[in-house]
Parts: sequence; structure tokens; C-alpha cells
Amino acid sequence: MMKKIVVALMLLQAFVGFSQEKFEIKKIGFSMDFPKDWFSFSDKEMMDNLDKYDFDEKQMDNFIKSHQESVNFATFTKFDPKKVSGIIPTIKILMRSNPTKNSTEFLEYVNRMNEGAKAQLDQFAVAQKPVLVKIAGNDAVKTGYTFTLNIKKEYIKIRCGTFYIPRGSYFLTLNFIEAIDKEDNSAIFESLFDSIKLTNL
Repeated sequence: MMKKIVVALMLLQAFVGFSQEKFEIKKIGFSMDFPKDWFSFSDKEMMDNLDKYDFDEKQMDNFIKSHQESVNFATFTKFDPKKVSGIIPTIKILMRSNPTKNSTEFLEYVNRMNEGAKAQLDQFAVAQKPVLVKIAGNDAVKTGYTFTLNIKKEYIKIRCGTFYIPRGSYFLTLNFIEAIDKEDNSAIFESLFDSIKLTNL
């Protein structure tokens, strides 16, 4: 019983909000536009308990660890996954602990993550080498890669674009995937990048 209470309390501190046009994580000063006409999904318990508690950094770290080292704040899909099967263009917003102290270290950290992905994904290839970019005046890292999925003996080539945004002791991952040669939604992803607003921590 106590364990359930602790987990429930940890979920309450996420400070994630949705409005008609904006997605916002108040705790770490992040907001961006919704992808227009896409479907959105979030943790209902997290969303039903907005702004009730202000947990400290240690509690936030425990919260992230309880979610297998990353918290999925939101998922956006171009099509309704209940009606469309296969690879659907998808954008995910995740949060993880940031083990680095500055932008140079963070860029190296992202490079190491790409190396780790190479060992886990079939035919992994870096389409865009990780580079430092500016988002709302803050350093972030942009990268892109491709890989192949084997689904019921059908080999599907996947394109992935990612922004990593440090926010103090944490960083956000905006991850976009879609099947190559089916459609190209990369312009939509780039427009979301342009809509990001970051407030001072």
C-alpha cells in the first residue's frame, strides 16, 4: 500500500499541461505547439493531478528512475493508432536525467547514445551528425538517423529526427519517426522545433 502511495505522489509532480494549442511542462519551463490535426496521448494520472505538489530534485530523480530512466510526457501520432496499423508518423516527448555539466559534455553524451543505438538497431546509420543548435536562446543538440525494422518478415526503413534539450538536471528528448518512402512529415517536426519556448529555470 505504501509503495502505491509513493508512486502516486511521484506522478503528481510532473506539472504537465495541455491547452487547445500548446503543450507545456511547467516544472522545467518548456512549451511548444501541438502538431495540427494529430492525435495526442498522455499519462492520464499525471494529467489529472496538475500542479498539486512541488517535489525537489531528488524526488524528481526517483520519479525518472521509477519510469525505467525516462518519462514519456506525451505522444503525438498523425493517424489514430486504433484505426491505422503499421508505422505511423509519431512524435514523442521524453524526459531523462542529465549527467552532464555543460553543452560540450552534453554533445559528447548524445554521440555516445548514438553509438549505443548503433549496437541495438538493425542497419543503423547517422543521417545527421549530432550538432549544437539554439532553441529559444538555449543550447540543444539536433541529430537524425535511420534504421530498419523487421515486422512480420517485412523490412521497413525508418527515419528518425531528434532534438535533445538540456533543462538543468534533466533533458528533454523530442523524437520523430516515420517510415521512409511512404510520406515525409519532417517539415512538421521542424515547425514544432521553431515553436518551442523555454523559460528561465
